[in-house]
Amino acid sequence: MPYVLATLLAGSSVLLWLVWRAAKKLPLGASAGSPAALAEALVWYDGDLSPNGRRVLWVEPMSTTLSTAPDDAKAMQWFLDGCPVDEEALRAKLPDEHVKEKVSWPLTPDEVARLRAGFTPEGAEDKWRIVTLGTEQGERVFMLRSWTGTLMYVLDLTEKGVRWVWRGARDPLGVELARAVVDGYVLQRTCVVPAPREIGDDKGRLLLWGVKIAGRRCKAVEPGVM
Repeated sequence: MPYVLATLLAGSSVLLWLVWRAAKKLPLGASAGSPAALAEALVWYDGDLSPNGRRVLWVEPMSTTLSTAPDDAKAMQWFLDGCPVDEEALRAKLPDEHVKEKVSWPLTPDEVARLRAGFTPEGAEDKWRIVTLGTEQGERVFMLRSWTGTLMYVLDLTEKGVRWVWRGARDPLGVELARAVVDGYVLQRTCVVPAPREIGDDKGRLLLWGVKIAGRRCKAVEPGVM
């Protein structure tokens, strides 16, 4: 799991203290700008209040206000260029050390059309570049980290939904993470980001995890998924 965390979080700079200092006019270095302080007011939802019926931390009040940016000039230039991809090369790719996991994600015709359209980042807070291409194996959805271009997930798409997810062998949360990103970035559903057990219930760490995975589109984080 540490390898997966490093890959997903590569290149990220979350400027929490700077945004909060500007909003509250706190002196530089004030402890109120720490992730723990920012997250203290966030609340837990469960049961009927939860978007998935399970216990989640509702992070939207903070995730939509945090500022993030690539920490190197090359990544920033890729944004300015519109996050271009080499479609011919991408068609033949799968995640490193990939495994194939069967899923049942039924989709409406409109949702299938949205997946086909994919997603191009509009700003640094958008963490994913999503491209759907026809391949010899059928239609596939390629999900890349927007700041690095790293291919994380590949979905096999049919007219009725997604039937297979390709993920890295050392990414046990891959299927759940891919679903959360698709919900938030393509299908306009509530984006609930699953968090690994090692993060625990620490609100500050859960907030950081959700923002680094899904940026401003993260609505909630579910702790202790795997």
